[in-house]
Parts: sequence; structure tokens; C-alpha cells
Amino acid sequence: MTADHFTHLDQFGADLWKLADQLRANSGLASNEYFMPILGLLFLRHATNRYYAACKAIAADQAAGRMPKRPLRDADFTQRRAMNLPKAARYDVILEQPKDGSLGHALVAAMEAVEARFPPLAGQLPKEYEKFDDDLLESMMHKFDTEALTGTTKRREAVGGLSVPGGAGGSSSVRGFTCWSRVRLSDAGGASFLCS
Repeated sequence: MTADHFTHLDQFGADLWKLADQLRANSGLASNEYFMPILGLLFLRHATNRYYAACKAIAADQAAGRMPKRPLRDADFTQRRAMNLPKAARYDVILEQPKDGSLGHALVAAMEAVEARFPPLAGQLPKEYEKFDDDLLESMMHKFDTEALTGTTKRREAVGGLSVPGGAGGSSSVRGFTCWSRVRLSDAGGASFLCS
């Protein structure tokens, strides 16, 4: 990681604490009610980053003749430590859709789409987004659409060990959550979890 990356990560951490203050003041929810939805947004951001990194690697492999040009399979993404993420679950797609009062519904649908596509995640992802005002959700999503968390070169370390406002004692380690973002799907459709 570069020093510049750490600068962006430090700024993201400061922004995350400001977001927690905003949630405490404006959401009417206790910290134990909003920290999982925050982690869910981080999961979607990370899964989307990994998806686009895999797409780029696949395109490069096809252009170099290391991979045949054919319709893509889930295994093509799995080999690149990514999920073949449904379009409705891609962070940028959700963020770019019209703001018509249904952002919470779109996020719930995204989590359900991921769980439907990847059965080991069934019942594991947060779906409490309809409790939040759409303006607040959009603000949260823009916070996670920063230099510290976007792009295809970011590593898992970008959130590993970061303290997230909420949970017991006012903070919750992201490590327990990154378990979800570290699912390695096998070619046979099974999964193994790479939690540390």
C-alpha cells in the first residue's frame, strides 16, 4: 500500500465517524441497528470492486489469447477471487439509478440478489435499508464511493481491521464482516470462508 492510499484511508475513517454522528443524530436508530447496514454497503462496494477487477483481468486474458472468447461463467470470476455479481447488486449501478424514494428497496433487492446467486450467503447479508431515509442512504453510499474504497487496485486491507462506529462499546471490527467479502466460491458451487 502506498502512503497516498493510507492518506485516503485515514480520510475515509474520519468520514465514517462523521457518518456515525449523523446517523446517531438523524436516523432515530441505535448504533446496533445501523452498523450492519453500514457493513453491508462496504460489502457491496468491495464485491463490486472485485467484480470489475475480474472483468478487466478476463478481458486482458482474452486479448492475450490466454482465455477463449466465450460467454463468461461463474468460474471465470471465482478464479480471480471475485463473484459474478448480478447487475442489480453492483454498487455503481445502485448509486446511479434514479432517486425516486426507493433506494432502501434497491439495496434490499441487491442483498437478496447476492444471496440468491451465492447460496452460502443466504440469510447472512443485512436487509434493514428501508428503515433509512433515502437522502441519508445516498449520503452513506457516496461516503463509500471515495478514493479509499473505489477502483480495481484496492486490497482487502483497505477495510481489514478498520474500526466501524456501532456495535458493542461504540465500535465493531470489520474483520468479522469481511468474512462475507472473502467468500471463495469453488467451481462446483460450494464455498469456503477465508475469515481471519
